[in-house]
Amino acid sequence: MNKQFKYFSTESDFLLVFMKAHSAGCRAMKEFKPTPVSFVCCDLNDKPLPGVEEEVVEEGECGLAWIKIYPATPKMKGLENSFSWWVLKKEMGKFEEYTKSVNVYPPDNNQYIGRKEAYCDAFVKVLEENEIRAFVGTYLT
Repeated sequence: MNKQFKYFSTESDFLLVFMKAHSAGCRAMKEFKPTPVSFVCCDLNDKPLPGVEEEVVEEGECGLAWIKIYPATPKMKGLENSFSWWVLKKEMGKFEEYTKSVNVYPPDNNQYIGRKEAYCDAFVKVLEENEIRAFVGTYLT
């Protein structure tokens, strides 16, 4: 049995974990309540330009979030049956050479980070409950 898993090691087990994680992520996205942010155009001294109104973005900040699943180094023996490589084989994630991880992206295809981060946090929680090493990556744009 793969050391990465205590209970899971077959394709149907991997599918079950992935679908539970995805369902939890979708539920978190749906329940997420964004915090609106406001912007105003300013001059070089950081003072609002005259006549320019404040713009409120109801969905909050812009950015990207994703799930990083470890380990995913192709040269490591025994990983050909790991969850990370199953995700890759099923084309549900992409291999990242720099961090040697498999990245899974949320289904929300817009520019706002809040719902994406909620999806990723819930997804990772399910993976961790199943002893799969994963983290959330984010950046604001």
